[in-house]
Amino acid sequence: METELRKKLYEIKLKINDELIDETTGQVREELLEESFCATCLSKSHTNKRMKDGFNFVKCDNCGLVYVNPRLKEPVSDAFYVSSDLMSTLVQLQQQEQVEEAEVKYIPILEKMKEYQNNRNTLLDIGCSVGNFMSLASRYGWKVEGVELNKDAHKLCLSKGLSVYNEKVELLDLIVKYDVISLFALIEHLHAPDLMIASIKKNLAKDGVILLFFPEWDWDWGHPQVNGRAHLWYFNENTIKLFLQRHGIKIEDTWTIDWLKGPKRIVIASLGS
Repeated sequence: METELRKKLYEIKLKINDELIDETTGQVREELLEESFCATCLSKSHTNKRMKDGFNFVKCDNCGLVYVNPRLKEPVSDAFYVSSDLMSTLVQLQQQEQVEEAEVKYIPILEKMKEYQNNRNTLLDIGCSVGNFMSLASRYGWKVEGVELNKDAHKLCLSKGLSVYNEKVELLDLIVKYDVISLFALIEHLHAPDLMIASIKKNLAKDGVILLFFPEWDWDWGHPQVNGRAHLWYFNENTIKLFLQRHGIKIEDTWTIDWLKGPKRIVIASLGS
């Protein structure tokens, strides 16, 4: 369903991209960029595949992961997530679409998670946004906490009575070991996904599970989710498996759904024995 807020969000994204571009080259301004390498296998060998909206997309010669290189420096990216017109609009949009989002995304996942709920009841949702998943998960019997950097989203979570930290999870000294740690539409944004996985392993219970949700890469360059400013990594079933294996994490189940006119992959994983 096309809404006024979604149109506004699209217009804001176009404006941001225009501000990043060097008019003489048609590419992102050099001083905003830094070199990257493959998140899956750590190789620096790659082949240029496509230039889109001023960003260069490459494919790892070793494992096939598609990623942005060079990419925006982390402080430049963080500024959009902590406080910006872009994120304020996204927060409003997620509130508006929460019923549809629940039916398509969250309820089917929570029904599937019943299989993993025996003797597990604590859940940490990292990048929880306005808390829509947390609110539903609590109705399914989970004791939920969240992590959210955006100030507007964090404030909205607190107004709903949710327990949410407004700090990067790597910097938190969490006492609880969680039975489930979830990341919805987050891993593709991270400059250092290895640090995130290390934090997850540190805060996950011995028999805990990891729940991931991210855009499935299907070579549709025209799709809005191919966004070099926001999405740094373009995982598919194989490259996410290789990435997790490198961290000693085993995929227990995985499937895709269609959301926002494109495939999204869900992964349930556990620490390898």
